[in-house]
Amino acid sequence: MIIGDGLAGLATAYYLPAGTFDIHLVPFIREDQRVAWHESHESPSVPSEATSARQHFLPLLVLGHHRETWTLLAQLHGHDSFPPYASVQLEFLTPSQPPTAFRPLSVPSPIHTLLGILRFEALSLYDRWRLLAHLEGLWEGAEEDTIDLDYHTADRWVASWEQSSAASSHVWDPLCRFMLGDPLSIASAASFKCALKQFFFAPRHHELIAVFAGTLRSQLLTPLEQRLRNGGITWHEQPVSHLTDNGRQMTGAVLRNGQTLTADQYVVALPPHALLSLLSEHLLSRFSSFEQLHDIVVRPITILAFRLAHRSTHPRLLLGPPPFLYTLWIPITEGTREETTIYGTVLQDDVANCSLEAWVRATLTMPCLSSVLGDTDLDWSLKEWEVIHKAWPSYSSRPGFSAIRPLQRSPIENLYVAGGWTDTELPPSSLESELISAKLCAEVVNEPCSPSR
Repeated sequence: MIIGDGLAGLATAYYLPAGTFDIHLVPFIREDQRVAWHESHESPSVPSEATSARQHFLPLLVLGHHRETWTLLAQLHGHDSFPPYASVQLEFLTPSQPPTAFRPLSVPSPIHTLLGILRFEALSLYDRWRLLAHLEGLWEGAEEDTIDLDYHTADRWVASWEQSSAASSHVWDPLCRFMLGDPLSIASAASFKCALKQFFFAPRHHELIAVFAGTLRSQLLTPLEQRLRNGGITWHEQPVSHLTDNGRQMTGAVLRNGQTLTADQYVVALPPHALLSLLSEHLLSRFSSFEQLHDIVVRPITILAFRLAHRSTHPRLLLGPPPFLYTLWIPITEGTREETTIYGTVLQDDVANCSLEAWVRATLTMPCLSSVLGDTDLDWSLKEWEVIHKAWPSYSSRPGFSAIRPLQRSPIENLYVAGGWTDTELPPSSLESELISAKLCAEVVNEPCSPSR
């Protein structure tokens, strides 16, 4: 039995060997109860226009080194009908100059990154020299990290390279927010180092950033659901209320309507706080590994979409100062009308307790965006803006987080867990971590090779 019909739950069911298990999939919360809502607002200074049914959900963004995500996309869609995507570069916003892209050269790895650093003008010559000197020391083994990266924040690690405050503010902090969802002052140094290494110091094609012409739901969730339904799994509509146990094993799942389902193996593919809400108090007090899950910090992501009467020739991924983790600029052409939709992701705490309309306008007039928007008249150009609170959480990669990430096999004999927050050695909020966790979970469930429900 798999509890949770999000990406981790669907992927776990997909990765289990066909025909070996009688799989039952049970939701935790029905679709109409999910925390996902949006409101549209039109600029009062422009005439109201009939809007299309275009949904402002964030386009699917996949990094080149996320091999499991690429593999699953190919399996679901086939190579002949692989969904189209555009390649974008990392562009950094600074107050004093136009956006600066990081452009590695077409030479073997890691030389392509080193030459890209030499040409990267968002860093001063001094910062580039200090960074290359640090990398040289690591390469030759003459220089080692002087702090315990797992238990110190990324800003201390960056400071150990003697990077300037401007470099930290305009390059390293935006990069950390994009890769981990946390600023340098909060993210663990170990998590940031791992993310940088996987992206910049791996085969050259790993630096690809693909923006798909579709969303997470259209490109992954819906095809997975269709594949699983066609594969004969049992799909329950009633959500689970809680799990029962005998102190050693899980014995059943009680649904909201009072019905109890039983299984040989149980997979909970939910956020940690949801997992804890399903388990009995005596299990939580008996196993310290469950108690540690209370220390996982969940930070909901808010996604904003702005529709501007502003021409953009190609998709762009812009990293800048707070409040955005990043902004994604997508050009739209409808007949003779050319517009740009800007998707901005922010931590929900950064937009709480404020007037959203005033916040939107203040954000779009930040000095770092003026070099992109040029002389655009915002009062005329801002056709529509929309706020979407997504259901998936963002997990904070704080110091010590890696020590409390659980394995997919729980201390309870027949209970397994799946989700990006489990131990995958990847940023916990990434799609790749969700899929790797699901695959690892399917492997440990399959180890006994006994029929299960």
